[in-house]
Amino acid sequence: MTDSLYSSPSRPSHITAVTVTYGARWKYLRQTMQAAQREGIQRVVVVDNGSVEQIAALVRAEFGNFGDVVTLPKNTGSAGGFKRGIRRALQFDTEFLLLLDDDNEMQHGCLNALSATYYEYARFVHPAMLAVLAYRPDRQADVAGKIPASGMDDDRAAFFGFNLRDLPFKLYRRTPWGRRWVANRAPASEVAVAVAPYSGLYFHRSVPEIHGLPDERFLLYADDTEFSFRLTRNGGKIVLVTDAKLVDLEASWNVRTRYTNTFDALLQGDGDFRAYYSTRNNAYFERWMRDGNGWARSLNRTLYLTALRLRADMTKRQPRFQLLLGAIRDGEAGRLGEHPNFPL
Repeated sequence: MTDSLYSSPSRPSHITAVTVTYGARWKYLRQTMQAAQREGIQRVVVVDNGSVEQIAALVRAEFGNFGDVVTLPKNTGSAGGFKRGIRRALQFDTEFLLLLDDDNEMQHGCLNALSATYYEYARFVHPAMLAVLAYRPDRQADVAGKIPASGMDDDRAAFFGFNLRDLPFKLYRRTPWGRRWVANRAPASEVAVAVAPYSGLYFHRSVPEIHGLPDERFLLYADDTEFSFRLTRNGGKIVLVTDAKLVDLEASWNVRTRYTNTFDALLQGDGDFRAYYSTRNNAYFERWMRDGNGWARSLNRTLYLTALRLRADMTKRQPRFQLLLGAIRDGEAGRLGEHPNFPL
């Protein structure tokens, strides 16, 4: 790759952001687009994924030609929405794409930090094999601090992020000494990761042209994991840039800070359909995409599900446990697509 891709060392000549909205989320989308415009994005493709609001009219009235709206007749999930948004962005004369959730507010300097880091790595990594990722402090602090079992590595023996070998450290971090050690970990400026969310993922147009678009069969949850993993599985690189900050305007349904442990997040998180698709798709990804270590993953699977069942009994959430167990079976059997019991 040569410097000719760029109009300047830190800013590509044309960047299109892609975001997907649904329901009644204009209050978030508006702030997301305002921040993207302030940061210097040239265009935002907005996929109206079955919104109840008149997104095309609202975007046109406030943002004019800065916003390009793709209106879908129904909610196709994040996978279908981002697939159509990326495809639309590639129709324009754009060099780079930045994916954003509709509640991702770019902080001052975010785009410059992403562009500068991209340029740094592009000196020795082909554009079709490179992406950089903005930093969300509330979600990725462990990753930035390079804390073990932070969740964005390529641990093929883990089951839903659980690996028996990590247990001593997880117990240690609950002690006063462990909490102090974690709190004092300064974030690294750059961290290589194996998988990434859509939120803040920045790449050259050749990435989807070579590696493909999101897989619609996932509907929602883990579709971004599978999409990004194609890059690193094929020898590419994704770099988390901690100077490129994003703020989530809305808390996630199962974000860890709302619960004391990940079991409660699954057992008590809002919405059976969210729990089903999240669990099923992650089970599919681990079984069919990562080609995990068989015996080690089987052991971790047994231990995890035993602990989850015990927690379900303690909290009287047995029906949710059975739902999760069914979702895991569906994922491991390769049954994707929209489930008739959980329409979007």
